[in-house]
Amino acid sequence: MSLLAALVCVLFLAACGQASSLGSATNVPTNASADVGTAGVSSLETAESSAEVPVYWLGHSNDKSALYREFLPLEAGADPIQAALQLMTSGKPLDPDYSTPWSKASKIAASISANNVITVDISADAFNQRIDNPTAQLAVQELVYTATGAAANAGLISSNQSVQVSILVDGHTDFMAFDQVKLDRTLSRDASVQAPIWIIYPQQGTTVQNGPIDVTGVGPVGATTVKWTVVRVDPAGGKADYQSGTTPVLTEDPNRSFAFSINPPPGQYDLLVYSVDPRQPSVRLNMDSKSFTVK
Repeated sequence: MSLLAALVCVLFLAACGQASSLGSATNVPTNASADVGTAGVSSLETAESSAEVPVYWLGHSNDKSALYREFLPLEAGADPIQAALQLMTSGKPLDPDYSTPWSKASKIAASISANNVITVDISADAFNQRIDNPTAQLAVQELVYTATGAAANAGLISSNQSVQVSILVDGHTDFMAFDQVKLDRTLSRDASVQAPIWIIYPQQGTTVQNGPIDVTGVGPVGATTVKWTVVRVDPAGGKADYQSGTTPVLTEDPNRSFAFSINPPPGQYDLLVYSVDPRQPSVRLNMDSKSFTVK
């Protein structure tokens, strides 16, 4: 899509079925905090795939909650911001460690202004769950991250542009989200709520052909390396460490990316990526994990 087209205000409107809750509030990480540690900058996604859309979820990082990202399939011709927000409110994460406090929205609309403000108009039934204030703050950022990530991934905005999100509820401003957070101003990504470590590939449940697997992910600010472990899962459910190592975090990359290659034989595996405090080398910090299968 051309930049001119991206700057044109486009309205996305979806009518969903009867509103329903995605799950009880007990499935949502509690005691969430904006102070999740070494998250640092939060770069926008780059324009990559028209077949997938980034969606953010809540997950645990040590004793706090933070935002993690997955790429989910996007139907051909679907509006990316609308589709991403529909998945966020009514979909299910691939990773069972992630969750969302949102309920299914009966209506979602979105538009992008010429000065890069994404306006999201969402129905009040999306806020049905009862959650505490820190979790509500994180949920609002979940929407901000998902809307801006979907727009950037689809090429509607450039990854080096400043972008804000204005949230309307049933067409009105000043709504109290989850009875906790007043939506009375435009919002930007808060870098402090981004998880310090997450695995980008392989995603949860990925099946790959036998051969080298290029693992990619995001590492903590200030860290020069992360550690990783591949755990083999036998058919009976038993687990044993198969391989481990250390890989550098590209500190000059604003996305703090890391990459390494593994080549396990056919079987089922868990991949763990984490930090280690030299004072407590047996403790795995900021860990993200993914299960995958090699055929």
